[in-house]
Amino acid sequence: MSGSVGALTIICGAAPLAGWLEVRFPSLTPGGFISAGLHMLCSMVAVNLAMRVLGSVSGESVAVMAALFGAALPATIYLLLSAFWLVKLLHGMTGRTVR
Repeated sequence: MSGSVGALTIICGAAPLAGWLEVRFPSLTPGGFISAGLHMLCSMVAVNLAMRVLGSVSGESVAVMAALFGAALPATIYLLLSAFWLVKLLHGMTGRTVR
C-alpha cells in the first residue's frame, strides 16, 4: 500500500470516529478560540510525532499495526476533532441556526 492510500484510509477511518466523539461528548468542545487554537496546535504536533513513529517502524506487520492504531489513528482523530471544534466555534459566531 502506498503512503497516500494509507493516509487516506486513516483519515477516512478517523473522520467518523471524531464525528462520533463530537456528537457523543459535546461538553468537550473548548469555550473559546484560544483554547480551540491550542488544541489544533497540539493535534498537529501529535500527528507529526505519530507520522515519525510510523516512519521509523520496520517492516513487521505487528509493529506497523501497533504504530497505526496506537499513534497515527488517535492523533488523526484528535486533529479532526480539533477541526470540528473550530468549525463549531466559527459557526457560533455567525448567530445563524441550521434548519
